[in-house]
This record gives sequence, structure tokens and C-alpha cells, in this order.
Amino acid sequence: GGETGFDKSDRLLKLKWTANEDAKFKQSIQVKLADVEEESHETYLGLTEEDFYATPYRRYAASAQDVMNTSQTQTVFTHTIKPTKNLEFITDVYRTEFARNWYKLDRVADSTGTTIKLNSILSSPEDYATEFSYLTGGSTHDGAGLDVKANNRTYFAQGIQHKGIYSFGESKIEYGVRSHQDGVDRFQWRDRYSMIDGEMVLDAAGVHGNAGNRVESADALASYLRSTLRFGKFTFTPGLRHEKITFDRFEYGSSDLEREGEGDFRSNTVSVLLPGAGLNYTLNSNISMFAGVHKGMIPPGSSVDTKEETSINTEFGLRMSSRFVSAQIVAFQNNYEDLLGADLNATGGTGSGDMFNGGSAVARGLEVEIAFDLLTDGPFDHLSLPVHVAYTYTDAYFTNEFESEFDAWGDVVVGDKLPYLAPHQLSILASLEAEKFGLDASARYTSETRTVAGQGEIALDESLDASVFVDAGLRYNVNDQLQFSAGVTNLLDGTYVVSRRPYGLRPPMPRALRLGLRASF
Repeated sequence: GGETGFDKSDRLLKLKWTANEDAKFKQSIQVKLADVEEESHETYLGLTEEDFYATPYRRYAASAQDVMNTSQTQTVFTHTIKPTKNLEFITDVYRTEFARNWYKLDRVADSTGTTIKLNSILSSPEDYATEFSYLTGGSTHDGAGLDVKANNRTYFAQGIQHKGIYSFGESKIEYGVRSHQDGVDRFQWRDRYSMIDGEMVLDAAGVHGNAGNRVESADALASYLRSTLRFGKFTFTPGLRHEKITFDRFEYGSSDLEREGEGDFRSNTVSVLLPGAGLNYTLNSNISMFAGVHKGMIPPGSSVDTKEETSINTEFGLRMSSRFVSAQIVAFQNNYEDLLGADLNATGGTGSGDMFNGGSAVARGLEVEIAFDLLTDGPFDHLSLPVHVAYTYTDAYFTNEFESEFDAWGDVVVGDKLPYLAPHQLSILASLEAEKFGLDASARYTSETRTVAGQGEIALDESLDASVFVDAGLRYNVNDQLQFSAGVTNLLDGTYVVSRRPYGLRPPMPRALRLGLRASF
């Protein structure tokens, strides 16, 4: 019966100065200012298996206080200059600030004061019948209660980046360098509520900072050099990137809410060289072949025991294009070492945000894309009906054995499939285009997906449903300056399990209508 929607305002202003055509140098200065505010009545609290299949969009009474309030500002200055015909420099100076407080149900306390995780209650409601009744509106008693956590944080990111591009013939060389800093300040607390006849009543306000009180920051210096070199039918694209990042964390805890002390300090530094290269060979005007190998990296956190995740990513493909159809097929394999996970509420963890390493893994597969126009020739050549079809097959599995406290991994053995990675994904997009209007329709298929690492048949309580998601839209051009649009998201109003984390089963976005009006002047 409470609010479950969201309100969002997004304002953007761009100002640009461009030098006169007869100026000595071609150059421009652009300023971008952005401001966003949002109030979302969203929750992490899902449903039990039985309740989901009966009423998938139900919200339990204990989520009534859940709301996220956010605000963000962003400023970007961009300077572009071309001192010569073949040389261009682009420099950006940027800063963004983001504040958010997601106030949401965190746990249940029984009459003895023992706190119980929400996923334990929703996974086994019969074993926690009393606590489950609190979630659904039953009155608490004997000191039991509902803890709502204020996940209150502020973030910032700022830096300066510069790149230069030198073109010669059909080739070019590009370099870039960025100095970047970002950080997060956590100052969180829990409030205790009672449930009385289906209504949540505040019993005791928490002490601000006693459920998370720390400051984290990172300083990064990144640079790269990349070139595109063309020799006859060959195009060679080598590149080299270097990342150096230092993570710092000051943990003040509940004993120093005023942050008068130095805090518990830890730091971690990572320095990684990331090479890569691509090669393209043009067989003729319609067909080309390409291959690439690149090293990738995901940075760790501030814990000195955590290493960066690295990967070697290879691909080989064939691309074809003609007047009527274009298509490509790509085979890929990514080999991962020191796979990274994060202790997040969103994945059913404690919410500490700490990073941790898993083992090694391989993800390999095939991507196929094809695009064509069904009305290129014939009596309806005043219309066009472009169709785009894309299919991806992915086989991702662990290649070593290890034990993990991360629920989605657990105790892993060689060959266990990675969770939350669908083996089959298919999308089809079609648009009927005319002078004044356009009709769009898209469908996305995702196969059954496991939520816990494993092999063989997927257990029902460890799987996400196979799903088909259909959207449709209409565009009408009133004139050159005015365009009207309407669309329907989840046209078939399909309901299926999209997640079992962090707490219980969750449905997709329900059918929704959107209207738009675009004016240019």
C-alpha cells in the first residue's frame, strides 16, 4: 500500500565557444554542468519462492520505510585544439560529487536480541515463522524488532586527462595521460522499528556512524599509447597502457564517531602494464578478418592481501558487408587470474565493500551478428525495415579449486560454472521506417542462469528463469523541429526471477508506458 515508484530530475547545460574560421588555430572550449536528484522507494527485500509465484510484484510490509535519496553534480571543462591539419589535442578537467542515503531494511532481531539475516528468513520461512511474520506485517513482541540501516555515503571523483592524436595518411598515433582521484565517506547507522498491526513504528534512533564510519580514497595515474597502422590490406593496432593506483582507507569505527583520532589505516598499491594488439585483414571490398589479444585488469581495494584481477582476452572474427546484408562472427576466450569478488549487500554479503580474490577462470564462446533490410527492393521501397539479430554463447567455468565465503561461489571445484552468466543470449531488433514515422520492436531472450557456482542440472532454488523481454515503440515526426514518441517496456508483462540476491526472489520491471516529446530550435 505504500509508495514503490521513483521521482528523478536531471538537468544538463552545455556551453561551447568555437574559434572563428579564420583563426590561426582551430580550437574550442566546452563547459558541461549537470545536476541530478532522485528519490526511489526501492528495497533489497524480495519474496519467498511461494509468494513470488503467487504475487511477484508484492512488497512486504517491512519494506515500507525503504527509500533512497541521491543528489549529484558534475562539471567538465573540455579544450580541443588543432595546431596543424594532422595534429589534435584534447584536454578535460572534471569533478563530480555524489551523495546518497539508501535507508532500507537490514536485518531482524528476535526476542532474545539475536539478529537474523534476511536471506536466511526468506530462504527458510518455515524455520523462521515468527521472524517471517514480522516481514509480512505481524506485530513484533518481547523486544523483537526490525533494523533499518541508513547506508549514508558521499563520493567524489576529479581529475585531468589529456590526449593527442597525430594522423598521417591512413594511419594515426594516439597517446593519453590521466591523473585521477576519487573517494567515499561512509557514515552509517541503524534505526530499530517495531511492527504494530502492519505499520512500522520507530522505537530507537541509531547513533550516526555506529554502523559504518570510514573514509576511503584512491589516487590513479594512467597513460597509454596506441596506434593504427595501415599497410595495404592489413591494419595493425598495437597499444600499451599503464595503470598505477594507490588505495587508502581510514577506519574510525563506532569508538571514534567524531574522527578525532588517526583511525585504523591501511593502504594498497597496484602497478600494472597492459599491452594489447589487433590485426585486421581485408580480403576484398565485402569481407575482412580480424584478431586481437589484450590484457585486462580490475583493480583491488585497500586490503594489502588483495591482488588485482588480470585477464588475457583473445578473439578471432570474420566480418562481411554488402548492399543487402552485413554480418560478423567472433570467437573469443578470456582467461582470468585472481578473480575478484566484493562483499556487498547487493550480493547477499555484509556490506563491508571489501574486495577478495577467488581463483582462476575461463570464459569462452561465440558471438554472431547479422543486419539486413527486408524492404530494400520491391513495391515498398519507400519504406525500410532494418532487422538486427545478435546471439552470444558463453561457456564460463573455474579452472582451479578453492574455498570461498562468498555465497555465489562457495566451495569451488574445477569445472564449476560461473554464476550469473547466461550461456545463451539472443536479441532481435526491427524498425519500420517511413518519412514521418517509425515503429520499433525488440525482443531479448536469456537462457536459464545459475546463481551459485556448480555443474550439471541447475537446482530450482539456485537458478534464474529463462526469459523473453519485449519492448515496442512509436516515433512520429510532426515536422523537422518536433518529434513525438511513445513506447511500452515489457510489452508482454512477463514475470520471471531476475535475481535471488540479496534477499529473496525479485521480478523484472513491470509493463510500463513512456511518452516523449523532443523539440529542436
